[in-house]
Amino acid sequence: MDMIAERGLGAMGPLMGAVMQRLGGSADGKAVSDALRRKIAELDD
Repeated sequence: MDMIAERGLGAMGPLMGAVMQRLGGSADGKAVSDALRRKIAELDD
């Protein structure tokens, strides 16, 4: 949460890497990216 508060959408890269690593690369990258972008936008409001 701190990273999102500090970086906003700039947190996408590190978070995307962490999520894809956690999921073992089995998820669709575009779907993960879209979901992260929406969630960050919600939290950044």
